[in-house]
Amino acid sequence: MPKNKNYDNLLNEKNICNNDVEILDNNIYNFTQNDIDYIFINLKLITKIESGNKICINNNFINIDTSYFKPLTRWYNDINRNDNLNFIKNIINNSFSLSEELIKTNNTSLLNRLNNEFKYIIPGLINYKQTYYADKLFQSEIDVLIENIKYKIEQNNIN
Repeated sequence: MPKNKNYDNLLNEKNICNNDVEILDNNIYNFTQNDIDYIFINLKLITKIESGNKICINNNFINIDTSYFKPLTRWYNDINRNDNLNFIKNIINNSFSLSEELIKTNNTSLLNRLNNEFKYIIPGLINYKQTYYADKLFQSEIDVLIENIKYKIEQNNIN
């Protein structure tokens, strides 16, 4: 039986999503409806990233940074691309765990919905990668993330 959680319990103090799911003896992950909604909301937010957008994490959700003095604001609030990318990776890893649970429980309708979100986030990730065109390590990390998403889509379609 899934444990009850709220959004505050899903995230640690640095606003980086952790893999806060209950692991049972048979290695099945249980997600509450709040967990599932949290994942889908952040996936949808990734789809909205346009080329040149810098993101920040506010209230444990991805947001487009619209501050007027971006460099100063980002420095003052200790907002950086690596922490933001780690947040995105954790959201995606949690969504991969969710897809495994959906396969095990034969929830094909939610699995199809998740697969569609995977397809939709790829352009957002490509746009985010273009924002930091000079950072080859950052671009490579995004490329690997996109490859992992494509692999997961294929894997989910087989099952």
